[in-house]
Amino acid sequence: MERIEAGFSGGFSFEVLPWAEASKNHSRFADGDVAFAKISPSFENRKSFIASGLPNGIGGGTTELIVLRQKEMLPEYTRLLLLDQRFIDAGSAQFRGIVGQQRVKPTIVKAYLIPIAPFEEQKRIVAAVGAVFSILDDIDSLQGLYSENMQSIRNKIIEAGIRGKLTEQLPEDGTAVNLLEHIAEKRAALQAAKVIRKTKPLPPVSENEEPFRIPSSWKWVHLSDLYRFTNGTASRGTEGGTPHPVLRLADLTDGRIDTSDVRELSLADSEYASHIIERGDLVIIRVNGSREKVATIYQYLDDAEMSYCDHLFCGKSYSNRISPRYISLICRSELVRKQVDPLIKTTAGQNTISQGNLGKTIIPLPPFAEQERIVDRIDAFLSALPE
Repeated sequence: MERIEAGFSGGFSFEVLPWAEASKNHSRFADGDVAFAKISPSFENRKSFIASGLPNGIGGGTTELIVLRQKEMLPEYTRLLLLDQRFIDAGSAQFRGIVGQQRVKPTIVKAYLIPIAPFEEQKRIVAAVGAVFSILDDIDSLQGLYSENMQSIRNKIIEAGIRGKLTEQLPEDGTAVNLLEHIAEKRAALQAAKVIRKTKPLPPVSENEEPFRIPSSWKWVHLSDLYRFTNGTASRGTEGGTPHPVLRLADLTDGRIDTSDVRELSLADSEYASHIIERGDLVIIRVNGSREKVATIYQYLDDAEMSYCDHLFCGKSYSNRISPRYISLICRSELVRKQVDPLIKTTAGQNTISQGNLGKTIIPLPPFAEQERIVDRIDAFLSALPE
């Protein structure tokens, strides 16, 4: 049993013996078989492996193994089922034997219900789980290298998500090309209704501009392909105007917008109408004394409408099929920060980014459903990290 690694790796080693010796009073297995420990605590420690690379394709091992052999199931998929905590709980709940010599009942294993996926889907599941395990391995390595710099680990997780390594690309999601066609229709409708002015879009992102490879169902785009940006009001109060809440830099704290103490300012109706933020909009820092805070993006999640000061931008999407969660997350990535930093101008101690320069930022665009899955997956990983 000591030659079988615990945990999720599936590693094992062996020595070569004559078959008469190797098979006598031992569990027998062959290349492609899945074997796991039935005795405690090796069972709970997930000691299991897929037999491979055996001399003559056959081998023998401790009788404390249960060997599974099947032709219809992918061995890697079968082993994933054995690693599932539900299987561990089901087996350990009905151990038999005295303490220190407890074993899983064979009847429990035979009666355990498992989900059977089509063979090709088994392959996709194994590949997706393998990608996640690879990310977790990277996180473990990073924790050792950067134990005092958790931000490096967070950046690695976000990078994996925006490269498409944490999610499966599903045909039913459609493609980013479909999404961009939908956005173009919505944009044209807003222009026709004179809600927004007609502007010349930026040229498509060329292959030479692409920072890295992304899934084939995604597309590289500019932020301005998805959002229109508006500077905040420069008014410091209009005599005879109507009091309205106006969002300030002081209301953006700890990665969120705090509307509990927003100040009011008298604004003319026309001034207010052209500077309204609504639920789902993005609020972006346009100017700040701290360079690192410029171009930081926040989601506006309040139901109440309000205005915003000229230290801020408002980003309104052309379609509700753009996830503000995904956009605000990707704009925290090193990919975006490296593009934005050289475009920040500094004058009299104030750092500023323009609408045009922010709109030039290149980001990878997945289909809408996958945008949401990426954020959920990244949030799950980040929440597991220590503070």
